[in-house]
Amino acid sequence: MTETDTHKEFEILYEISLAIGHSLDLQAMLKQSVGTIMRQLNCQAALVLQYDADDDAQVRNGRSREPSQEQAQMRALEALTWTDLYVVPKTARKSSELQGFVTELSLPANQAEFEVWQAAVEAGALPHASELSTSTYYAFYLAKIGVLVLKRIGPSLSHSLLLSLNVLMDKLAYSALACLHDAQLKQQIEAAQAANVAKSQFLANMSHEIRTPMNGVMGMLDITLETELQPQQRDYLRQARLSAQHLLEIINLILDLSKIEAKKFKLKPEPTDLFEFIGELIKSQVPHALCKRLNLLYDVEPTLPRWVEIDPTRLRQVMSNLIGNALKFTDQGSVKLIVSPCKGPAHVSHVSNAQWTCFEVEDTGIGIPAEQQLTIFNAFEQVDSKTTRKFEGTGLGLTITRELVEMMGGLIEVKSEVGQGTCFRVTLPLTSAAEPVVEEVRVPALPAATYRILVVDDEPLNRSVIHHMLGILEVACATAVSAPEGLLVLRKAIEDEQPFNFLLLDANMPGMDGYAMAKEVLREGLLCPAQIRILSSSAFAGEEEHDQDFVAYNQRVCQQACPFYNGQETHCRQFEQQECLTKPVTLADLRHLLFRQDQTKDGVLNGSRSSLADQQLNILVAEDNPINQQVIIALLKKFKVAYTLANNGREAVEWACKERFDLIFMDIMMPMMDGLEATELIREYERQHQWPPVPIIALTAKAMKGDREGYLERGMDGYVAKPINSMLLFEEMERVLPKRDAEVRLPSDGAKVQQAQASSDLDAWLGAGEEDKTSAPFADAGSATPSQPSAIGADPQQFDWDQAIKQLGAEEELLIMFLSRFLDDLPSAEQRVRAALKQRDAKLLKLEAHTLKSLCATLCMEQARQGFWAVEQACRDQPSDWADVDRQVNAVFATLQHVRPLLDERLEQHRPDS
Repeated sequence: MTETDTHKEFEILYEISLAIGHSLDLQAMLKQSVGTIMRQLNCQAALVLQYDADDDAQVRNGRSREPSQEQAQMRALEALTWTDLYVVPKTARKSSELQGFVTELSLPANQAEFEVWQAAVEAGALPHASELSTSTYYAFYLAKIGVLVLKRIGPSLSHSLLLSLNVLMDKLAYSALACLHDAQLKQQIEAAQAANVAKSQFLANMSHEIRTPMNGVMGMLDITLETELQPQQRDYLRQARLSAQHLLEIINLILDLSKIEAKKFKLKPEPTDLFEFIGELIKSQVPHALCKRLNLLYDVEPTLPRWVEIDPTRLRQVMSNLIGNALKFTDQGSVKLIVSPCKGPAHVSHVSNAQWTCFEVEDTGIGIPAEQQLTIFNAFEQVDSKTTRKFEGTGLGLTITRELVEMMGGLIEVKSEVGQGTCFRVTLPLTSAAEPVVEEVRVPALPAATYRILVVDDEPLNRSVIHHMLGILEVACATAVSAPEGLLVLRKAIEDEQPFNFLLLDANMPGMDGYAMAKEVLREGLLCPAQIRILSSSAFAGEEEHDQDFVAYNQRVCQQACPFYNGQETHCRQFEQQECLTKPVTLADLRHLLFRQDQTKDGVLNGSRSSLADQQLNILVAEDNPINQQVIIALLKKFKVAYTLANNGREAVEWACKERFDLIFMDIMMPMMDGLEATELIREYERQHQWPPVPIIALTAKAMKGDREGYLERGMDGYVAKPINSMLLFEEMERVLPKRDAEVRLPSDGAKVQQAQASSDLDAWLGAGEEDKTSAPFADAGSATPSQPSAIGADPQQFDWDQAIKQLGAEEELLIMFLSRFLDDLPSAEQRVRAALKQRDAKLLKLEAHTLKSLCATLCMEQARQGFWAVEQACRDQPSDWADVDRQVNAVFATLQHVRPLLDERLEQHRPDS
């Protein structure tokens, strides 16, 4: 063979080699490969025959095993079929020459013949060539496939080319096998997917079918438990009810998983309050945490949008499963949920107008081995899958969690270390949503002040969470990390005349705990019981001991030092609250706490008025300021009580000594004799004549450390801050008044005003009262903190009409009367102030500023109230800079002059003729 022929054969083999195996589709691969062979070898027809043997099929299906002798004999006789795998052209199969050549090949007809034939072709029986008529036919062996037959016109192929082609036939055979295996694999995958969908649909249908009788079982168990049962029977039924509930939870998990796999699961996004949602979610997990004595903490970054568009049911399912798992696999320590903004995963497409938010659930539990962290999200996978495992479960929770997170467009990851704990991180795109159109009541301001809350907790996360939630409610909040620091903050606030309205105390703190601090707060009179809330959790041991300590404390100390002791309340109830706040505190808990007064106003308060009116009370009012007298009288008229007015402390003592009253309102600062001295004389007179003590309520807001203790320990039973708030007045009256069954003395004409006259038979006992040198009457003024601006009025800092009405119990007519008297007396009041300023009489100027401060507070004129408060503070001691006091006086009266047109306009609007 010449060099040219050798080169030509090399090119033919090269082209055929390149054409084989470019596709995994069998027909496409044979078309390209066989077509190239025919073109390069000048062939007119081609046929690929495939055999089908049972043992080869079994090998391909992975089911081969060593047959028995009898089975081998039977298989040897089994027929072997040959089929056309590829024919070009289609009409070639009808050629008698081609059929004759195939017959000449003596292809085996059964398994026994096949083994002999296969041994022969492997020994070199193929390729085989025959010249028929003008054509030459060639046969090549395709391993594990069959035979390739070619029809060629022209001279015969050289022996070397045939041998080379025979080698290429192995490549063609392997390519064909790869195509066959790929086709089989695709068929198996499709069959498996179809079976999986069918399984999911079956599970979905069966889950629904099972739920129906399960609901019937649970319903009948509930009904049976309501009947009369023996204790043992009731216990059996409760156990059955718990088992049925557990079975239903498993069914629900299977139902969710099957619905997800069957593509029948749909999310239902809706506007959701994220902060409220997280709080309620944590609240639902508290019982589990308490049972295991674990700290359950959470924190939500305040910069996150409050209202987001999510499916709350499914997000709750995700987070409940993660928190529940954390609690289940943690025996000591804590579980935390941290919600904060974050960057979206790099491989996840960005969602427009969405805030990527990270939900991290951290625990201090047993941890997850590294080799299992990749499989825990698979269905029915568990970290501890042994039959003797400690933790039970279906292994479906994390699978459903992952599916739900991915459906919401997010990602779930896990980091864990055995023995150190686990952190599951869920990253979700949360779209901001508009707040639903639902009227939400804002936190009402207290009299002439905003809500100010002090939170005392040694746990930084708890302090941060409560601080953030109070910020959402627009409530001022201060924090302290320990009880001693909290006491210092309370005392300093009172000294600055900016007292707190509520105190939230952690029950369990190192050193002085919350209960001990509450005792000290009550002992010092820093707050009243209704203003204290304990943040309690039964997860901490030793609270039973607190109960016993508090009972003993009440018996030994409270009865003597604390005016709020009633001898019956223990633990949290002694603070006159319905219940403790259970940690973790939610936004709903705080809202309920702060809105309690508004809720009480329409419900409990009306009941209190009715209860007080039914008692037919006879009340003595000791108050020197005429305007304050009118306010108190107007409020008391609602009870249809008999009331007597005393213009100073001396008159109050005279009336209390000659007539028995059911209650006395005693102003602390009055001319001739102040309220403290008058109270001491009344108590002394009662002891001498063996009269039962009459309840005395102080009218004051002065709460300097020591002052408050002083007037409570010197015989008073309670106090109401001025400016007087109707609701607080009614609550304090109901608290101090005993429940009386005896007949009450009541004048026949109902509420009757009696002017006190000096009684000669008391002069000897009282002594001649020294005339007060102050020509103008003065009253104790309510100290208050600056109020938050409301939505009503041009400038609520100058005059908040709506708040003033609310403060006076929604009595607009009373406010009109009060405002009219105030404006009428304002010019003379200014003259008295400027006269005291001209005479450099600090004491008289302080008293005048004190009175005007109280009146401005009642009218909710915050800017003017602050101005008179500043003048009063400047005159506590002899001022060193009278020029500065003069500037302060000019400034506050300029403020009143500026607001005067608005006040006159209000009066004009409410005149009867207008």
